[in-house]
Amino acid sequence: MEGLHYLHTKNIVHGNLKPSNIMVDANGTIRLAEFGLQQVLFQQCSPNFSSQIWWARECQTIYFTTWKYICTELSDIQTAGMLLHFIMTVGIHPYGCTVKDIMDNMRNNVIQIRTEDVVTSDLVCWMLCSEAYKRPSTTDVLRHVFFWDTNKRWNFLRTCCGKESDSSTFDIVQMHKDLDILSELRDIHSKWITVLQQYVELKTGCNQFADTPSGLLKFLKENIDNLSEVKELFLKVFAYMPLNLYRMLEQTDWIKHPVLEPFTKVELLSKP
Repeated sequence: MEGLHYLHTKNIVHGNLKPSNIMVDANGTIRLAEFGLQQVLFQQCSPNFSSQIWWARECQTIYFTTWKYICTELSDIQTAGMLLHFIMTVGIHPYGCTVKDIMDNMRNNVIQIRTEDVVTSDLVCWMLCSEAYKRPSTTDVLRHVFFWDTNKRWNFLRTCCGKESDSSTFDIVQMHKDLDILSELRDIHSKWITVLQQYVELKTGCNQFADTPSGLLKFLKENIDNLSEVKELFLKVFAYMPLNLYRMLEQTDWIKHPVLEPFTKVELLSKP
């Protein structure tokens, strides 16, 4: 994704993403091949099915209507989503197992997600969105919690609960209120207290807090320094909390706050 991000920052569309165009060098670094050739591809000969099954949905529609192969940065994103699913499932295409199934399902927008965890599935589904304008940019993709390691996820929770945020402009109380309002509007029910009752290490005092997103964050702040191995246990019990919080904050202006910049900033590659 970093390679594709670099191309897109240079206004270059790859246009031919597929497994055979992803190379691994002697150092284990992944490289992208055959990028920027979409304008000359398939002008003299028809594409084979091994290429077509990696085309974005709109590219197929345009090609079989006009016989012109036209792709964009957003079509790159959908194909990258197919490849991400292919990698994470060790070789399963998200639209089917046979060429016919893939072509039919792509045409009818029937996706068969086989990834095992919610974080990966969330990103893959976003990238595979049938409506191109709803897909993420490469910047959005690289910001996704899928790419965060354990420390970054933990630091994000610490920041959101107010343990790491000392900025006078970061009104943690108001942010928590906004999260609760958004949770109610979206009919999101965390039921975190019920979950914590199953864990002796965490359940003490949990009933003192509201069964809301802010209640869970307040509980975390109150107990973060008192519980043994709280980091590992908390991230195990609430594995999807960083994703859910980030998704909620994306719907508010809080996501633009400088305190959250470490979790929203994408560093450009220093070289291609």
